[in-house]
Amino acid sequence: MKTMMDLLISLRRADAVAEAAGRNRQLSPGEKLAARCQVDLVREVIPCEVLVHYDDLKTTANDLLESPGLFAMAVLLTTYRSLSPAKRKKLLRHFTGTAGIHTSGHRSKQRSPIQAGRCRPAAFHRQLAPTD
Repeated sequence: MKTMMDLLISLRRADAVAEAAGRNRQLSPGEKLAARCQVDLVREVIPCEVLVHYDDLKTTANDLLESPGLFAMAVLLTTYRSLSPAKRKKLLRHFTGTAGIHTSGHRSKQRSPIQAGRCRPAAFHRQLAPTD
């Protein structure tokens, strides 16, 4: 959960920077786009269930927007309360190493493709893609 808190705090700060950049007339469209791309990179890592509550609270809880830490705690709290017990466990395991290890027997463990290094996130592939 600490990782999720840190990501939500980073997302809120990046969102604030992108909003300020959007209002700044001295910045070029490319500079404004760079700020939005940073926000998109952080959003790719956060689960969809959390992003739904983040976007909802961003429009309804204006008093929490000044403190990224409090805002992140509120997002996690509302997300956790809205999930079923099974989805809560899945959310808690999202950034831990135990989510990728599947037990198929009493003592044997299989590693998931992500832990074994065979898969890479979409953001990694996008960074390696040639730019025109």
